Amino acid sequence: MGGAEFLIPAGLGALQTVQRVAEIRREAARSEQQAGLAQAAAAAEAEQARREARRAAGRGRARIGAAGITVEGAPVEVLAELAAEGERDARAIEAEGAATAAGHRFRARQAQGRAGQELLSGTRDVADALGRGLR
Repeated sequence: MGGAEFLIPAGLGALQTVQRVAEIRREAARSEQQAGLAQAAAAAEAEQARREARRAAGRGRARIGAAGITVEGAPVEVLAELAAEGERDARAIEAEGAATAAGHRFRARQAQGRAGQELLSGTRDVADALGRGLR
């Protein structure tokens, strides 16, 4: 090629690379955002489970008191089990949220890696085009 005709394909290649890298980085940002949302939703749901467990225990205490039963022995064990069950539920919800968030963060890291690979590949392609044009 004579002149600077080789610059057009090289410039177009560079532009396409920049656009692909930007899209991949947006994908990574979306995955990070989804991770944060998953954890926040799990925390809210876990807190709701804890509140419900406290309400259930309160209702149980009220029923026991209304029946004239002293809060000793078996009734206390039932209330303690209600509280423990509520905490287990809350922790399971938090664990599920953490796992979901970890999956999103993993996808974000993968996308960031792809962006880096795309940038290297695009840079190599542009350099090759420029090298061919200079010959």
